[in-house]
Amino acid sequence: MLDKGELEDLLVKLRLGTISIESAVSEIEQNFYSVDDNDNLTVWQKVGCPFDEMTECSGKDAHYIEMLIQQLHKKYHNFILTNVDENIMRELAPKFNKCIFLYDAGIITYIEKQREIKYDKPVAVITSLSVDDKIIKELESEIVTTAEIIKNLKSAANKKETIPMSEENKIGTYQFVAEPFHVDFNGRLTMGVLGNHLLNCAGFHASDRGFGIATLNEDNYTWVLSRLAIELDEMPYQYGKFSVQTWVENVYRLFTDRNFAVIDKDGKKIGYARSVWAMINLNTRKPADLLALHGGSIVDYICDEPCPIEKPSRIKVTSNQPVATLTAKYSDIDINGHVNSIRYIEHILDLFPIELYQTKRIRRFEMAYVAESYFGDELSFFCDEVSENEFHVEVKKNGSEVVCRSKVIFE
Repeated sequence: MLDKGELEDLLVKLRLGTISIESAVSEIEQNFYSVDDNDNLTVWQKVGCPFDEMTECSGKDAHYIEMLIQQLHKKYHNFILTNVDENIMRELAPKFNKCIFLYDAGIITYIEKQREIKYDKPVAVITSLSVDDKIIKELESEIVTTAEIIKNLKSAANKKETIPMSEENKIGTYQFVAEPFHVDFNGRLTMGVLGNHLLNCAGFHASDRGFGIATLNEDNYTWVLSRLAIELDEMPYQYGKFSVQTWVENVYRLFTDRNFAVIDKDGKKIGYARSVWAMINLNTRKPADLLALHGGSIVDYICDEPCPIEKPSRIKVTSNQPVATLTAKYSDIDINGHVNSIRYIEHILDLFPIELYQTKRIRRFEMAYVAESYFGDELSFFCDEVSENEFHVEVKKNGSEVVCRSKVIFE
């Protein structure tokens, strides 16, 4: 068997990219086990690695990697794919719910855990070049031993301000396609689907930087959306590829501002969005202090990227006669047990006649979330026609309490 210290050093070199997988395999084969060993085992299994197989995936497309995962999944319990494009990983992960995906957890995680973690499903560790790798590379010149690498990685994770971060690294970029089942009768992406993409990107971006919902849930906190404003020059068309960028603009004690840009396949920015979020305690449902989160390290991700649209405005509705009512049903309720924020958007846009959408498009859409509603609540919709193209909508539950307000501007 390979000496543990030598194995760890070898794995660290792989993680740092200072040797290739082929070189590592060759070194193991030449030095650490005999030809009489069980040929049914992989090189990694023979030397007692905490994974069964490792494959280099640099430059491979989504179809190739999907087929590879299927093959590896049938044969091995734990396997590693290195240098997978981040967007491909996000595209493929939901398709393999029989695997546990540890995105960018990488070899270092296994070394630190010293093989103590036991999973009840196969584990696919997907590694890619990300902030983690850049931190490692920056530390590499100052580090000699494996122990020091691990120590500095832990220190970097707990105190990110010691690692310089460029404005570019503060922005997350995520790729999408306007699927046929995500567009309306005009062939354009619906506002509800775009809203979902924006919220998903916010989640990806926060998770990649250590303050996603899963991490917050461990301490009994979660993110809630308070305000959203979307302004578009055009909406992505059916089958069209587009991307969404997101970044943190400001962090206050109780709220944070997060912005988005929607970019077409040619790199042209066709829309922007602004949002306001709060972190709340899951038990009390009250806002928590963002500046106390991870020692205030969230402020390290504030970015100066411009967002040239107005911030969400105050919306006032005077009408006291509902234009529509509905009861919150199964399809409205999300994992938090209340009506999903995107469902309000869809219900509000359903208030307008289809003839309006045949001749006009939504130029700007705003949401202000006030309270939560639940299964069985009766939702009443009140609408003011402010001008020919501008409408203000208020949603109340059970006849009295305001749940949210919206502004819709057509052109």
